[in-house]
Amino acid sequence: MKEKKIFLKILLCLAMLTVAGNMRAQATFGSSTNPERGALIEIKQKESSPNPVNWKPDSLENATKGFIAPRVMLIAYDSLAPIYTNPTPVEKLKATGMVVYNVSSTTKGLPKGLAEWTGKEWASLVGNAPAKMIIDCNAVKVNGYYYKNKPLVPGVNTMSVPVQISKHGVYNIQAFVLRGNGPNEAAFSFSAKGEFFSASSATITLMGEGTPLEATSDIGTNNTIRLIVNGEEYQCQSGALPTVYVEKYEPKYTFDCSNVTVIGIPKKNRPINPLVPAEDLKIKVRIYCSGQGGSYSITTATINGIYFSATGQLTHGFQDIELQGYGTPLKSGKYPYLITGNSTIATATCTATVNVPYQELHVLIYSNQGDIWDLSRQDAAIPMMLRNPAIFDLGQDPNAKFHVDKINRLGKVKGDINKYNELSMSVLRKFSAIIISFEAIPNEQAIDSLIKYVKTEDGTLLYTTDEAWWARNRMAYLINKLSGFTWCTVNDAGTNKNMPIEPSSNYTNYPFVSGNLAVNGQYEDLTGKYLGRDANGNFFFANPPSDWIIIAGTRAKAKLIMHKKYRVFLSGDGGIFSGGYNYPAADGRAARVDANGNPIPAYITDKIVAGTPTEVHNAHFLANMLIWAFEASSDK
Repeated sequence: MKEKKIFLKILLCLAMLTVAGNMRAQATFGSSTNPERGALIEIKQKESSPNPVNWKPDSLENATKGFIAPRVMLIAYDSLAPIYTNPTPVEKLKATGMVVYNVSSTTKGLPKGLAEWTGKEWASLVGNAPAKMIIDCNAVKVNGYYYKNKPLVPGVNTMSVPVQISKHGVYNIQAFVLRGNGPNEAAFSFSAKGEFFSASSATITLMGEGTPLEATSDIGTNNTIRLIVNGEEYQCQSGALPTVYVEKYEPKYTFDCSNVTVIGIPKKNRPINPLVPAEDLKIKVRIYCSGQGGSYSITTATINGIYFSATGQLTHGFQDIELQGYGTPLKSGKYPYLITGNSTIATATCTATVNVPYQELHVLIYSNQGDIWDLSRQDAAIPMMLRNPAIFDLGQDPNAKFHVDKINRLGKVKGDINKYNELSMSVLRKFSAIIISFEAIPNEQAIDSLIKYVKTEDGTLLYTTDEAWWARNRMAYLINKLSGFTWCTVNDAGTNKNMPIEPSSNYTNYPFVSGNLAVNGQYEDLTGKYLGRDANGNFFFANPPSDWIIIAGTRAKAKLIMHKKYRVFLSGDGGIFSGGYNYPAADGRAARVDANGNPIPAYITDKIVAGTPTEVHNAHFLANMLIWAFEASSDK
């Protein structure tokens, strides 16, 4: 403080002399010459003489003596003490630009040397200050394997150190491995140097170096770690640092790939449970150990939501290892898993194929023999698409849009389904989906069962109507009862024409339809395209309640609708799904497919509004709708 006062007195005296002498706003200390034009104060003994054309470093020299800044014992990087006692926020800001020489080597967060106050903290002018950080000791991880008398491998034998940085700056982190519990150091360690440029979180990778000279089994305990951060031993605020296990022998083994077996049958969306044999999943692999022993660690990557791993001790010769499965299968199909281990023999890998079986759907189809849902037909659109491996696969092609082992078609009827027990809950709950074709007409008791089925059993219902008046009335009964309204009718006047399909944005917010609906569906996005009319009648839904989505048509004349909450799809006429392969262009049945069962457009002319035929995509729509229905059913 005394030096500071003397220095300030000298500056004050010089300033007073300068002001008294010439009353100038600028001043020079050390000579009688004028300061540079842009400087308030300049300290110099003589004028410099730089030449921009023939510049030399010594031409800038203007003194042979130096400037001694005030020397202060600063307390911390974020404190103005002892210069200020309890400074106000305004005083902290006004002190911005203050320069001192910090003579303390123990200042918190600030090295010895010149420092400038930034308004919030001191910034070192002689080098970056050490960073301030908190280490999550519980999350520190030692990477790689360690073997007696084997040098550590750069980039493989590392230590991951998660840090929370409270003040930017340089860091020097060293992790010394101790012999057992210490205090003597082992012959290998980890270290990293660098700089943080902002307060944030990061994970620092410390590189290992050295050679372990003793195995854990030699000293009877794992090696512990002493952490040094910026020259000071770090004390964990919570948790503890990991230990390092050193193997006595390198694991040397190979896989016998002819003896790889998958034990258990996984199921889509069912977690693997080792405690329940029917829900467990393992991979059994045989290895041959050519070394003296050691430990094995055998794993796979996570694929389709599951992975496998096993650890244990090696014995010389053959061993059968069971890798335990973990996770939940996300999709059906066959997935290859590359099995790798910690063997020092580089070629030690093998592959196991895990088959997650496709769902066998139990679908109840009420239709007439020979109609569009008769799966034995070779020319109709629906059975041809179901047999097409590029769309539904039936368990064959992994690139298909949807997979299913088989579909059970039960019931071949025509006319009124007037027996309650045909669609009773005891029957319905056995099936994932119910399909009622346009020639099968459920009575009101059966419809009551269907409503209960979709509400309580989370079932899927696809229902198309017929031209008979009682068929239309039954569908209106279902709509009104499911919605609690009585104002929807099913009519046929004036609607025998092609109707535009509504944009997918109309229903993207509903859970059972988002991403899997028949318009913006898995097979093709039909937004803006057209649905073709029926060959004869073309029935519609007049003003369906607001809890129904309009897929084709308008609210006043809706051709296709789907419920927002329940898995129910209704068509005003099933005839729009009639069609198939090799139909004449003039034929009104619009669901067209090629010889392989791939949907193709049809060109249908409106009966009411004559003109150029419209390109319609009934078969594409049907493929999307069936994918949605079957996938919704398989999720049950």
